This record gives sequence, structure tokens and C-alpha cells, in this order.
Amino acid sequence: FRVGQGAQVEGDTPAPRSALTLAVMALAACLMFSGFVALGNWQLERRVWKLDLIERVNQRVHAAPEAAPAQAAWPNITVANDEYRHVRVSGHYNHADTVLVRASSYEGYGYWMLTPLQTTLGFSVLVNRGFLPADLPHQKRYQSLPRPQGRVVITGLLRLSEPEGTFLRANKPEQGRWYSRDVQAIAASKGLSGDSLAPYFIDADAGLHLEK
Repeated sequence: FRVGQGAQVEGDTPAPRSALTLAVMALAACLMFSGFVALGNWQLERRVWKLDLIERVNQRVHAAPEAAPAQAAWPNITVANDEYRHVRVSGHYNHADTVLVRASSYEGYGYWMLTPLQTTLGFSVLVNRGFLPADLPHQKRYQSLPRPQGRVVITGLLRLSEPEGTFLRANKPEQGRWYSRDVQAIAASKGLSGDSLAPYFIDADAGLHLEK
């Protein structure tokens, strides 16, 4: 009689697993279980954190505007405490140093228009004045938003700098190509003083009004 491959001979019993093998398997199972529990707890904590962040952002966005942080407060500005604060500042625009930053928004592909504002408090801050669609003729881009002269009062959301560019594209200051709102790099390209330049920019409340 010939035993086929994989068949068990009568009377032949499998060797019992050693105590060490069983201990290793039990330890692996415990580690896997602990890992799943830790992952579940992390996801729950992250969800709570995200909901809390959304609530805080909503409160800031809809709050009455407060004075924009002046120089003494700059070292303590953080994303958690200050991003999306509704702020107010007054001063004079320097339209000659306006830059366009490529953007993708719910309005489509185009540019953010950032203009330095010399504030009445003695410091400068970049103000994102609005969105320009990409199909707008190049020669009209800088003239598309009103160019108010004299003192203006700006309200908007405080946003922190976006250094170095995006994940896919780096800023190219020497070519005037901007892919992120990098406050320090934009200021340096325009010869603005870093000591008196706010480390944030302001997304102005006012909507975009194209000139006819």
C-alpha cells in the first residue's frame, strides 16, 4: 500500500507545540490586541481634537474683529491660539509691492493678490485682498481690484505664513513666481524690513470686485 503525498499514516499523531511556541503566539496576540486598542483610542482622541478645533475656528471666524497683534505679541503667536482670529487694522496700502500668489479655490484656479499695508501702529502686514481668476488677461490682473489711496480700515482673518512653497512646487522669488503665501520670502523680495513685518498675513473680509 502506497501512502499519497500529504496523507497521514494511521497511528501517526502531530507533535504537540512547545510551551515556548505557545507563549510567543500568545504574546503576539496580546501585542496585536493592544495595538488595535491604541489605534482606536488615537482615532477617538483625534476626532475629539478635530471637532474641538472646528468649534474654536468657527467661534473665531464669527467673532467681532479685534485689534491685530502688534510687535510685542508676535513671539507668542501660534496656530492653535491665533489662526483664523478675526482682526482689524488700519493703515495705507503700498500697491507698488503687490504680488500674485497662485491659488486653487472653490472659485477655480487663479491668484491671490497680496499687498503690504503700512499700519498706523508702525508695522507692516501683508493683506490678501482677493482672488483673481486665471483667465483674466495678464495686463489687467494688477488693476482688477480697487486701489484705495489714503488710510483704510481692514478686517479679516489672521493666517500664518506658508513658507517655502507647496508640496509640489517651490516658490521662485527671483522669477516672481509664488505658490504659497510665504510672508518672509515675499517681504524680502520687496525689500521690506523683517523686524517690522508681521509674521502673519490677513485674509481681508471684503470680496473681490473686478473693475469694469
